Amino acid sequence: MVCEEYFSTEEIVKKFNRKDCWNIYSNSDIFYICQKKAKGLLTFVDQFFGDSYGIQLFFTKEGFNYVHDIFTIEQDSALTLFDCDSICLIVVNKNDLKEEEKKFLLKNKIKIKNKYNILFYRFEPGYDFRLCNNKEIKIMYDYLEILSSLISNEELDLLSAFSVNRVCLAFADKEKKEYSVSYVPLPYLEHNYKKNKVDIGFVEEFKNRSYINDECYIFASYAPLIVNETKTRPMILYFYYPKSNRSYFKYLIGDLKDYNEKFFTSLYDSFNEVGIPEKIYFNNRKLYAYSFNTLKALKIECEFLREERHVDQNMNDLLSNLYNEAPSEYVENEDVINLLMSSITKTLNEMYDINEENYDKPKNDEFIS
Repeated sequence: MVCEEYFSTEEIVKKFNRKDCWNIYSNSDIFYICQKKAKGLLTFVDQFFGDSYGIQLFFTKEGFNYVHDIFTIEQDSALTLFDCDSICLIVVNKNDLKEEEKKFLLKNKIKIKNKYNILFYRFEPGYDFRLCNNKEIKIMYDYLEILSSLISNEELDLLSAFSVNRVCLAFADKEKKEYSVSYVPLPYLEHNYKKNKVDIGFVEEFKNRSYINDECYIFASYAPLIVNETKTRPMILYFYYPKSNRSYFKYLIGDLKDYNEKFFTSLYDSFNEVGIPEKIYFNNRKLYAYSFNTLKALKIECEFLREERHVDQNMNDLLSNLYNEAPSEYVENEDVINLLMSSITKTLNEMYDINEENYDKPKNDEFIS
C-alpha cells in the first residue's frame, strides 16, 4: 500500500490549483530548498505526458547537473530527457490515465477522479521511467510541504524575485517548523564525480605505444530504446578523430552498473583501430571521472566538454535513425543489437555521403562494437 504522504499530497495539489500556481509559476521559476544535508530544486511544470501537469524535483548529483546543463548549454540538442534524474508529481485527468496507472490506483484503493489524480514518477538516466516507491514519495512530500508554506507566505516576494530571474533559496528546519528565505541568482549547480583509480592493466597495454597527432572526442548518449528484459537503455559512444577524419560508433548494453568497465573495452578498441590521441574530450561526467587517472597515467590530456556542434549533430543523427527504425521504444534483447548495428551503418553511410570528397569511408566491421 502507498504511504500516508501520498494522500496528504492531494491536499497540497488542491491548494496549488486553487491558487492557480501552474499559471502563475513557470518551469524556469526555481525553488531551491535546503534541509540539513539534503538539497532539492523544484519547478512547476505545466505539461507532462500530454495534458497532464505537475511538479518536478531534482535532488541528486545527476539531477543538479541536468539543471546546470539546461541553463548553460547553447544547443538544446546536446541534452536529452534520457539524462534526466528527478521525481515528478503528475496530476492526471481520468481520461488520460493509462491502464497501468489505473491498476496502480485501484490496487492501492485510491479513488479514480475525473480530475486531479495524483501519480509520482521516477526518472533515472539510462532507465525506463517508473512509478515511485514509498521512499521516493516521502522524499518528494518533504519538499512539497515546504514549497506549500513558501507559496502561502511569500507569494508577493516570490513573484517579484522571479520577474527578475532570481531563485528562491530557502533553508528549512522541519523539526522547528521554520525557514529562512533569500532571493539570489542561480547558484552554481554542477557536481563532479570522484575520479577512479588507475587501471594498471590498461596502462601496461598502451604505455609503450606512440601517439598520433590528433585529439579524440568521446561523446556518449543513451539510446531512445529500452531493452524489455532489463528496462535499461543502451549507451551510444561516438569516437571522433578530427585530424584523421575518422568516426566510430560503439554501444554498451546490459547492466548499467557495468557500463564504466565496458567503456574501457571500447576505448581499447579505438586506440588499436586509430591510435592513441594526445587529448580526449568527454561529454559524459561519469566516463570522464572514471577514465581520468588512467589516461593521465598514459600522459593523455583529458577535458570535459558538454557540447560540440559537429559531434553532437552526428550523435543526434544516429539517435534519430534509431528512433525512426525501432518498431517501438521497447525492444526485445535479441533485436536490440541488430537495430543498433543497422542504425549505426545507416548513419555512417549518411555521414560519408555528406563528406564524400574528404572522408575515408570505413568498413562496416570497423565501426560496430
